[in-house]
Amino acid sequence: MPACHSLSNIGVKTHKIVPWDFPPFPPVSDYTPKQLTQNSQKRLFFAGSIVEAKGILECIEAVGLLNQQGLDVALTIAGKGRAQERCKQLAESLNLSHKVDFLGQVKHDEVIQFMRSHDAVFVPTRWEYSESGPMTLRETLLARTPIIASDHPIIRAQLQDGKNCLMFEAGNPKQIAQKVQSLLTDPVLYQRLSKNSEATLQRLNHPVRITEVISRWFHNTPADQEWLSSCTLDKFPAASR
Repeated sequence: MPACHSLSNIGVKTHKIVPWDFPPFPPVSDYTPKQLTQNSQKRLFFAGSIVEAKGILECIEAVGLLNQQGLDVALTIAGKGRAQERCKQLAESLNLSHKVDFLGQVKHDEVIQFMRSHDAVFVPTRWEYSESGPMTLRETLLARTPIIASDHPIIRAQLQDGKNCLMFEAGNPKQIAQKVQSLLTDPVLYQRLSKNSEATLQRLNHPVRITEVISRWFHNTPADQEWLSSCTLDKFPAASR
């Protein structure tokens, strides 16, 4: 929906836009809400393309700041990308090589389990990255693990600071560190964010599936045309706002 609203904002008529979603995730109720662990070391997770515009460098800097402040924090990074070597160099320069773990490419069905086993998940996308709706958000909400997210417009359209995530100014490692510290030292806040993930995921799941959109468009019968017309953006004007 946020990507469709972006199209509308640049002038595409709403009756020509059909919002769609991927097949739905399993019910979030399969996972219980989480509580802040008592482990001395807290573990943070990032999954996605390892490119600078995804904000991963700021996350590494934030981990350095948090450890300097006495909070024992480690970061696990899943994915590949052209900035991977620079990330490793940054971690080494900050004496974090033992606290930043690079997993490489991870199978999709393993990602949610990694999210579930960590204390928080980063979605730190910078504004210059052309984000349409990070799948990481849905996966993290399913895992019931609190999200530390940037204020990228697409993310802001889906999440609310203090309700279902903690949000920071994109590209600002000091704010990232502040948000992480707030989360990992406040059991009540932590539990609230985890608990609210179920309602958030239900709200974000859109009823129209891409497979049916393609099928209806391909067959193009009068009934298919009527169905497509019933699913345009002007029929869902307030969704995910």
